Amino acid sequence: MIASRHTQTTTPVNHGGGMMKLLAALSLSLCLGVSSAWAAVPLELPMQGVIYDNAGAAASGTFEVTFALYPSQDASPAQAVWWETTQVEVNDGVFVTRLGLENPLDAADFSSGTTLWLGMAVESDPELPRRPLGSSPYALHAATAGALDCSGCIGVEALTDAAQADLVDQALAAVEAQGYTSVASGLSFDDTNTGMEVSDVQSAIEQLKTLVDEAGENNVDAILPPDALGVLSNGLLKNVFEESFEGTSKSIPDNNPGGVLDEIIVPDVGIVQEISVSIDITNADISGLVVTLFDPLNNQYLLHDKSGEGAYLNVTFPEPNETVSGDLTSWVDQNAKGTWRLIVADWKDNGGGFDGAINSWSVTIKYLSSKKIVLKGDLVADGQVLTDGGKSNCFVKDVGDGFSAVYCGGVAVSGFYQPSEPLMRKIYAGGNTSCGILLDKTAMCWGTHFTNQNSPPELDGEFQKFALGSSGGCGLRTDGSLTCWSTMGSPSEGVYVDISCTDNACCGVRDDESVACWGSNNDGQLNPPLGNYVSVDGGYRHFCALTIAGDVKCWGLNNKGQTTVPQTNDVYSEVSMGNYHSCALRESDGYVRCWGKWDNDSTNNQSNGGPYKSLSGGGNYYHCGMLYGDRYRCWGDNSQFYNSMSNSSTNYQSARPKLGPFISIETSRHDHVCAVRRDLTPVCWGGNNSNGKLKIPELD
Repeated sequence: MIASRHTQTTTPVNHGGGMMKLLAALSLSLCLGVSSAWAAVPLELPMQGVIYDNAGAAASGTFEVTFALYPSQDASPAQAVWWETTQVEVNDGVFVTRLGLENPLDAADFSSGTTLWLGMAVESDPELPRRPLGSSPYALHAATAGALDCSGCIGVEALTDAAQADLVDQALAAVEAQGYTSVASGLSFDDTNTGMEVSDVQSAIEQLKTLVDEAGENNVDAILPPDALGVLSNGLLKNVFEESFEGTSKSIPDNNPGGVLDEIIVPDVGIVQEISVSIDITNADISGLVVTLFDPLNNQYLLHDKSGEGAYLNVTFPEPNETVSGDLTSWVDQNAKGTWRLIVADWKDNGGGFDGAINSWSVTIKYLSSKKIVLKGDLVADGQVLTDGGKSNCFVKDVGDGFSAVYCGGVAVSGFYQPSEPLMRKIYAGGNTSCGILLDKTAMCWGTHFTNQNSPPELDGEFQKFALGSSGGCGLRTDGSLTCWSTMGSPSEGVYVDISCTDNACCGVRDDESVACWGSNNDGQLNPPLGNYVSVDGGYRHFCALTIAGDVKCWGLNNKGQTTVPQTNDVYSEVSMGNYHSCALRESDGYVRCWGKWDNDSTNNQSNGGPYKSLSGGGNYYHCGMLYGDRYRCWGDNSQFYNSMSNSSTNYQSARPKLGPFISIETSRHDHVCAVRRDLTPVCWGGNNSNGKLKIPELD
């Protein structure tokens, strides 16, 4: 099977009196399943890398580089098992060489299966920090039935060099002639052939290497297909993608040779393999239309020129429809980045006004990407898989809802280290309690009722949300059931989709869009107005809920106007409460409207900035939310926020900037905040920790 492994590192080195950076990308492409019978086989291992100068520009020229292999990271130079000094040609920063050209490698050095460390020094500079030789000829196996050993692998440089298809066929035939069997997903060694000699294997591999190298040197036109990665991996890998970029609809003025213009900006996605342009136009008479396309280089393509009959023009170029003039296929092997412009002009008088429209148009590109590779299925290796930091047995697991996590040795890790706290999807803060939902949707809580309690509330099942008040709280499971504790009382029956708890009461939205409340009713907080609702949130002793139409309705304590909703035409997407004020996120622009009072004297006239991605709650006289880019920001009474958060900063807009960005955050209406960072690690801060609400439980 075609296989290669890459490790990357960026390290500064001195060269020519200035700092240079070397990005080493190891590509070990002739992988061998090593056994004791191969102990004396000489090897050449291809290597690729990039060299930049101290200004970050790609370097060019000839560099003398010394490579060495060591049995350990800290072995002395005298303990090197192999070394050589060779001249490396660097073109626009990139170099490709083979380890073993000057001093052949010996397969015996790899037979133990232990990790070797690569050292590298550029000219007279000190040796770079050593990197593990992460791929090896050690134990990579083909993903075939029986996991037969891989031999005759093709590296990255072979895929980028030209290679005639018939030469590859000859090479494969040469390999098969030496006892290898061609299978659907690559090559495998038939080890039942006891007559196989090491020299035979090496000869077949050398023939394959020579044929591919010759194709590259001859710069032949017939090359491996652009989707060679997919062909060679039997469809498991691909780096050819298709993407469409859409224009906007425009009305077409009648009898106006100047026409109407629309533009599409195509980003830098990769090298074009196929390109097409589609147009969908209606007009009173298409025989009067002239449709012209201009590419980013201002080349002109005439798509339609006063021809045809009827009122509809729905065509795609260059296939199945030919352009009147201009060759769109000239963009093959080019980067189509830039502005593409479409001009539609109506040359026929049909009574004036607007008698047509560009309904839609698009530029569709099938491109070869140098920036991403998609793997279909599992990446399986027999033996150790080395990742950043030297962790082994690591893989990425999709945990659902747009979250993924790295697991090493069956344990979820973050940034290739194992955190002391569990990784989380969401986190909640309220009163003297905090709760988090873990990657498997199970939950944990800490603080009052949970930390150092003889019989804490049960948290069995999978959860989607927690609602925490000063006297207790509730957890909403994924099946719509609730578990509640302390003085909140018993919830009304039903299947719930959202829930919120305040000082002494809770309200929830049920799956029939009604709201049910329970707990204390001393301020009318258990009397929601009739309506059809999607979500609810509570303050000190008041609640507000979002209707299915995007309106907001509030009830409960109204001593500061917190339940008096402004009469506007706004449509909202979220409600979020402080203790004595209420806020809602406008659906149209992501800005926030708040009502109530921020202190005993002034009304809500605080600037809240925006637009916001979501709101995270507030306290007495401040409110907080997440800006786009997942940054946390608060507004309102600066002193109130920072007194509550126990933070010495004087600028509330930069609250805890070094902790984010975040994917989940909740600002308690009391005095603390809990958040989940992008790497899924949780953090809590603010108030005091006498009840343990800030101390996230550690993993066993």
